[in-house]
Amino acid sequence: MKFENIIGVYNSGNYKVINIFGIKLKFKNKQAVILNRMRDMQRDLIKQNKRLITTALLHQKTFSRFKGINRGKDVLLVGAGPSLNHLEPIEGAVNVGLNRTFIFDKIKMDYLFAIDKVGIEQYYEGFINYRPDECIKFVGDQNLGAAFQIPEYVALESKALRYKTCIKLYPSDFTLDIDSEPLGNFCTVSLQAIQFILFTHPKRVYIAGIDCNMTKAGHFSGKSFDTSKRNEDSQKNDDNSILFWSQLKDFAACYYPDTEIISVNPVGLRGIFKDVWTESYLAEHPEIRDELGDKIEILQTKEVMNV
Repeated sequence: MKFENIIGVYNSGNYKVINIFGIKLKFKNKQAVILNRMRDMQRDLIKQNKRLITTALLHQKTFSRFKGINRGKDVLLVGAGPSLNHLEPIEGAVNVGLNRTFIFDKIKMDYLFAIDKVGIEQYYEGFINYRPDECIKFVGDQNLGAAFQIPEYVALESKALRYKTCIKLYPSDFTLDIDSEPLGNFCTVSLQAIQFILFTHPKRVYIAGIDCNMTKAGHFSGKSFDTSKRNEDSQKNDDNSILFWSQLKDFAACYYPDTEIISVNPVGLRGIFKDVWTESYLAEHPEIRDELGDKIEILQTKEVMNV
């Protein structure tokens, strides 16, 4: 019997194997592990650089035309929270809707943002056909796979403009130059849309239906989707949304101090921006009037606001 058949040493993947009389002992091959990690890091870096470059090229086409387009105007950001049911149109405002809010028939959306398939999965046909000549649609890419991605045919058939976020590249941060950088993700399309709205540089931004309480209250149209199927913690998402909106306030104050941000019937965002209320919401929540008294400011929806 040859000696090498009695005692042998060889590499197997990330392990060094020592064979002694047929007994195989496996030890971590530190050199192989380090090499494999370096290869993984190199592949990730190549993917990140590729995404940054392709995003810059894409966003030039998607966003450049909108820089400063709403200067001097009011913009209404329409989220899908239950408080939306108490909102009336703000005369003269540019309306930016999120996900399924296009089915809220009181308001005609000028822009629509969608990035997570659960937000519009039951409404693909309606999204595609909604005001095709009047509403500009944006469909985002989170790079999170089939459980999140809106199919490409929805973007194509709706003639949507495509955009990408920074997820899996680096931690989310608010983006000033959205025409060359990925949008900060923050796990909510509302904070992607507000980066676009600020880029258009309006006089005022009204936020409605951004309730940040999906776990308890669902959407204006009914129950929310089941996040547990995607191993998500919906309560954590709600809490993080409030935190990130607080950070957005600082970002906007730095770069857009001449743009006022106003919350309409705020729930989770109460106290972050200037708060205003509608009479119908106060009628349903008399405790707010009891608490604030004459400090309550009622939303004025007529054009006189812009005088």
